[in-house]
Amino acid sequence: MTAFGEAEARRILDLGWRQGSTFHVRGRAAEQAGFPEGTLVVVLTQSCTVVSVDLEKDPLVEITTLDRSEEAYRANSDGARGKNMRKLTIPLTEGGAEVAYVVDINARRFIDRTHLMDLAPDGPVSTIGTGERIGRWIASTYARAALPNNLVEFFRKDGFDTAIEKILKAKFEGDPIHGRIRAMFANWSSDEEIDFYELRIEFLCDDELVAMELDDRLQKLFGVELPHVAKTDRIQLQLHVREAGGTFFNEFDNLRRFSRWDFFSGLAESQADGI
Repeated sequence: MTAFGEAEARRILDLGWRQGSTFHVRGRAAEQAGFPEGTLVVVLTQSCTVVSVDLEKDPLVEITTLDRSEEAYRANSDGARGKNMRKLTIPLTEGGAEVAYVVDINARRFIDRTHLMDLAPDGPVSTIGTGERIGRWIASTYARAALPNNLVEFFRKDGFDTAIEKILKAKFEGDPIHGRIRAMFANWSSDEEIDFYELRIEFLCDDELVAMELDDRLQKLFGVELPHVAKTDRIQLQLHVREAGGTFFNEFDNLRRFSRWDFFSGLAESQADGI
């Protein structure tokens, strides 16, 4: 492994690297990422990791492609607000003017962090605020969150996991419902190991038909209208069902993403087995 310490981390910092930095990937970095020479990319990794002293712990940085938008940047546009959860429109400075660029989450790649020692950001300039916005978008949409052990145990013992999992595995129009849920978000009242939790779960469905079907099945399961579906001695549960097309990622600023139901059940294994 390349010798790496405080001096190398300082060099990366002094060159201007942080979350939101943009550059044209070339040479070994382009080869490792599998991008054509000169592809414009943006750094997705948190700034503290980008300039970390510990290369063994943080050997990589995550990047993805940037495409120039044909439209001017508007902070209240669907793209800037994240209506398309796979792409985010951000403002960058190019030639002294503000230009809209689109971050494409589908093109994410990892490259060795040591590549950053050999070049400086040479793409359109992003502000610290833009980098933080990218971070919030990734955190709210793609990052996994760990739930308290007690919350997971209570959820299982009170029977919520098996009941909801059965619905998620059920077929709708020939496919398992969970395969047409684009994302799940949640918020819980405490990260501590306590005796009672308030838990809110949001199911973000591919389209309106799936959302209506899931909503209907959950209401039949609990015998009440969503969202306030159940309360035990250990959990107060709310369930919300939405259509992804009408939802903006900033609506989930106070929620955390968990990518699969495997925090509460065996659904992850079911997905791997093709159920």
